[in-house]
Amino acid sequence: MTRLTVRRALDVLEARALICRAGRRGTFIADNALLPPVVTPLSQSLRQVMQRTDGYSVTFLGWARALPTQDVKTALAIERDQPVHEFRFLRSRNREPLGYFVCRVPDPIAKLMGPIELSENFHLRSTLIAKGFESQRILQRIGAQIADAATAKVLLLKGTEAVLRFRATHFDARDRPFLHTTFFFRTEDYEYGIEFVDDAKIKNLRDA
Repeated sequence: MTRLTVRRALDVLEARALICRAGRRGTFIADNALLPPVVTPLSQSLRQVMQRTDGYSVTFLGWARALPTQDVKTALAIERDQPVHEFRFLRSRNREPLGYFVCRVPDPIAKLMGPIELSENFHLRSTLIAKGFESQRILQRIGAQIADAATAKVLLLKGTEAVLRFRATHFDARDRPFLHTTFFFRTEDYEYGIEFVDDAKIKNLRDA
């Protein structure tokens, strides 16, 4: 193996944050090497999170009819003071909470769904698909925030702790929004790294 090949291999490992170089001291394994970043298009980020938590159970917590906040109004293109139907779920493992998510459906869509059976195993997406509402496009936003009182209570957080937040708006075949979901994940139980690169760089990393 030539020195050039070794150097190129080290460059790739450094780009992936698996190693770090310290001048004349040498090359070392990075502290976060056990949690490498995920190389993925942004549109796949939420799917990556859900796949990484396979094996966790999801419990339906309850339903309510409420007035939406301004960001939900904008996401679902709601006019005036039209209510939404909120469905709350808990994602957990061995009874330990990992994530909390709230799904919101506009009032007209909820009425079109007709009577639904609400139980601990209720699955909103499957119910929407069965009623003819299937996602053709999903708009996602990723961020973080300090957990509010309701989220902190469900996730058993103490004081003012941060949570990882995903927002997803689902659009039908006519590009009309019909579902808006906000996911909250505990940061100390789950870490998620994203590396944004162009297709050419992804190809280079795979071919290296």
